[in-house]
Amino acid sequence: MQRYAKKAGKKITAIDRLTLEMLQNYDWPGNVRELQNVIERAVILCETAVLYVDETWFRRETPSRTEQPIPFNAALNISEREMIEKALLESAGRVGGLRCRCKTRTASPNVGIQDQGSWNQ
Repeated sequence: MQRYAKKAGKKITAIDRLTLEMLQNYDWPGNVRELQNVIERAVILCETAVLYVDETWFRRETPSRTEQPIPFNAALNISEREMIEKALLESAGRVGGLRCRCKTRTASPNVGIQDQGSWNQ
């Protein structure tokens, strides 16, 4: 701790009791490097002579997912479908194309498609 305090130009004389307990009870899956990072961060953010560590800095186990992950292509198709459906909803179903010379907004520019009549084929 003193090494980081000296580097940051701070004078830290004590460690908060709860902080010390958290540091001692934490599992440290990242080993010494994770401990060093937490101490350095705490020193940099410390504004008093007593070092405090925010408990939210510690990693928490993420709950295991019971559902299967969605393959990338499937997720991409879902996102693309949602984007197209939203654009069609906003344009009242007007897609665009050569026959659509109306003043109403069309969906094709909203989804990144240039209106070249391809919708009419």
